[in-house]
Amino acid sequence: MANGIRDSIPPDKVVDLDLSNEKFLPPLDLTGVMAKLGRKGADLFANELIQFMAIDDMGQSRKVLRTFAKACKGSL
Repeated sequence: MANGIRDSIPPDKVVDLDLSNEKFLPPLDLTGVMAKLGRKGADLFANELIQFMAIDDMGQSRKVLRTFAKACKGSL
């Protein structure tokens, strides 16, 4: 499905990220975004990370992940 979608988009509009290329690993860094969001940035990042990990119903795991998200300040 991904190949079909990519093939239907003009080549100059496609950016392929090869996450298996060990010579160039794209950074997973959102510190700049969080800084622009200000005080709410850490909470927004924590909420998005919790939703991404699909642990909404696990109280202790959710608390640990929220603490991690705030501590890392967007730099994974």
